[in-house]
Amino acid sequence: IGKIGGAAALLTLIVLSTKEIVQTVQNDDHKFSVVQYLNFILICVSIVVVAIPEGLPLAVTIALGYSMRSMIRDNCLPRVLASCETMGAATTICSDKTGTLTLNKMTTVQGHVAGEDFFVEGTECEGPPGSTAFPQGSTGKLKKISDTLLDFLCYSISVNSGAYEEPNEQGELVWRGNKTEVGLLSFIQKVGRDYMNLRNSVPADQQRTFPFSSTKKRMTTIVSPAPLGSGKEWEVHVKGAPEFLLADCTHYQDGDEVKPLTEDIKVRINEIIIQIANQGNRALGMAHATMEPGDDFPTEEPEVSLTFMSILGIQDPIRPEVPNAVAQCASAGVSVKMVTGDNLNTAMAIAKKCGIYKEGNIAMEGKEFRKLAVDNPAELKSKLRHMTVLARSAPTDKQLLVGNLKEMGEVVAVTGDGTNDAPALKLADVGFAMKTGTDVARNASHMILEDDNFASVVRATVWGRTINDNIKKFIQFQLTVNCAGVLLTFIGSAISPDNESPLKTVQLLWLNLIMDAMASLALATERPTDECLKRPPVFKEGAIITRKMWLFISIHACYQLAVMVVLLNLGHVWFDVQPCGDDLTGEDVDGRCKGGVVHGTIVFNVFVLMQVFNQFNARKLYNEFNPFEGLLRSRVLCGIFFITVGFQVFAVEVAGKFMSTTRLNLYQWGLCLGFAVAELLIGVVVRIIPIPEWQPKATDIEGTALLTPVNQPTPSKEKFQRGVHKAIVLTRITNTTKKPETPLSRSASSGFIHQLRSQRGVQDIPTHLPLYGGVSVSRLHMGGGEHLHHRGNDGLSIGDISSPGLISPHFSPTAGDVAMTL
Repeated sequence: IGKIGGAAALLTLIVLSTKEIVQTVQNDDHKFSVVQYLNFILICVSIVVVAIPEGLPLAVTIALGYSMRSMIRDNCLPRVLASCETMGAATTICSDKTGTLTLNKMTTVQGHVAGEDFFVEGTECEGPPGSTAFPQGSTGKLKKISDTLLDFLCYSISVNSGAYEEPNEQGELVWRGNKTEVGLLSFIQKVGRDYMNLRNSVPADQQRTFPFSSTKKRMTTIVSPAPLGSGKEWEVHVKGAPEFLLADCTHYQDGDEVKPLTEDIKVRINEIIIQIANQGNRALGMAHATMEPGDDFPTEEPEVSLTFMSILGIQDPIRPEVPNAVAQCASAGVSVKMVTGDNLNTAMAIAKKCGIYKEGNIAMEGKEFRKLAVDNPAELKSKLRHMTVLARSAPTDKQLLVGNLKEMGEVVAVTGDGTNDAPALKLADVGFAMKTGTDVARNASHMILEDDNFASVVRATVWGRTINDNIKKFIQFQLTVNCAGVLLTFIGSAISPDNESPLKTVQLLWLNLIMDAMASLALATERPTDECLKRPPVFKEGAIITRKMWLFISIHACYQLAVMVVLLNLGHVWFDVQPCGDDLTGEDVDGRCKGGVVHGTIVFNVFVLMQVFNQFNARKLYNEFNPFEGLLRSRVLCGIFFITVGFQVFAVEVAGKFMSTTRLNLYQWGLCLGFAVAELLIGVVVRIIPIPEWQPKATDIEGTALLTPVNQPTPSKEKFQRGVHKAIVLTRITNTTKKPETPLSRSASSGFIHQLRSQRGVQDIPTHLPLYGGVSVSRLHMGGGEHLHHRGNDGLSIGDISSPGLISPHFSPTAGDVAMTL
């Protein structure tokens, strides 16, 4: 735009200078004057000032700043300002289940304890025939098992959990800790036991807890009933995903008896798990065992044969506003994918209630997802378009999912609250961290959800689209003024007998103020409406100026230019301008003053008023008919409209000599307003003209990995050939007796590197890794997507993963590994 404005200014200078030279040569009365050429330069400077949209950065800043402050009131705190606008182009939202789609208020509502089934009335849960019904809001009693066994189950849950109650500032008891554990402890209260007394019955030095493992899907606590060293058997209490626990169980609890776990019983237990999961409840299994005591607790979780004891179904109600928010996403062309560690059946049941999973969609478990990512990336990408549920996900699955979606051309938003979610939050186009999440997750995010609510993510989408629209509104308004103003100045100066611009320099500057500062305030601060969720997202590959906007700019600019050219030639007649009299700047034509101060004021007034009314047209980017619809959402525009009109009246009626204007009568003001109001009719014509917008082809949005020919090096291989870049080296400690400052032998480092060279023909990898201590390189993961590891004497095994720059699904440190980043 600046180059076009500069070219127009240069052309204007050439044309005016040529005319001046010709007039000086041909007319003896026309004397040469340097002042005239200085006026030409001043006109050209004014053209450049008008042409360059210096108000655009101001509009963008105002739009982002205003929306950010407003989004905070909508429980969404932006940490990265640009993410506010990026969210408007989001095509996929990968959401956690617990706490985001649900209330994160967990309670036990059904279960199977040592052969007896139960459910809580009034919770929309059902148990098998013969189940014990617990009254809601009061304690209940299991009928078929003894108090001794029930006490032991409550004791097992209590010592193998860490949640607790404490009074808040108002003195009310509130739960602190893991919400799943809170749900389990609610069962203990439901059967009339005190979890804290049971937990405190074991001294801290007589127990060892192994936290929940996302790999094993369980948590274990070892308890010594007597002080360590007494020789009394240790108790092992385990809770976790029941299908995972079953794999390690050899017996099960049937009432007070312990019986061998047969295949028929496993089938029965799995049926109970599915029944609980199909009702949208999280199934948690409890098991126990005994083990030989020692002098001290083991440092790693022991592998023992377990006795399966119970399954508890925990309910986490869906947030009431979530189904409507998901429906809004569907109408907005935004795909919602739920990522959870829950059982597949539980995840599907919750997704169906939320409206995320529908007929024709795909639900997948993390194990299958990771296998496809390695073995068949193309098939994975084809399934991802219809996959809406990812269950039993591992910590790295969310990052792998985000990376594949971005390769497919999606603009991805993701939610997360844990430290494991940080890489995915960082990789996503917009990462939402929960206010209740970890500091690591919040620091890696782009926005923070103050209420941990999925509906706030949708609200951020609305604001993002509004920002995008507001910026476009300003652009189409400003470019219309730019085109009309520059062409008017050039054409008017060229056809003027005195080589003067129709608009004086001070008038052009006033016009520039209107279309920059005033318009940016007026058009960049309109509040959002949910109507923006009824159209698809903006394609990130598309131009910011759409075809509809170009139509708006061209037709309105042509109308304004046509009106101005006609007024320059016939305005003195139509507006009944009186003879010049003392006005020496004009010329009497047929008894009316043409080119005088009154004529110039009319031209200036009409042009400014057309821009003022065209602001209402600029509010509509699509096919809306009424330019005043939703005007109260833009109260700033209403205020700017009256302020601008007031200043324009002041400029015409009062400013006089300073603005090179003079007073107009009511008839002339009426005609000026008539030409200006006609802009609204032109706007209606523009909006009803059908024009197809640009749609991207598959090749425009697919990731480079899918478009790379088979015989061409992939981006990851090219990165590999440039050397080891951001690699992660896993080393196995082999000799801890060496001093830390002892350099690593070349057999452990350079030997590994030479194998890299020989297999890949790479010559720019250093021959020695400056590692210290007794270590040997066991595996290497390339930041470009390569995964390498030892295969004994056969050297290295090299495999590509689907997403360059992502952590391989096989890349998991084991005990004794040390991770180092190069």
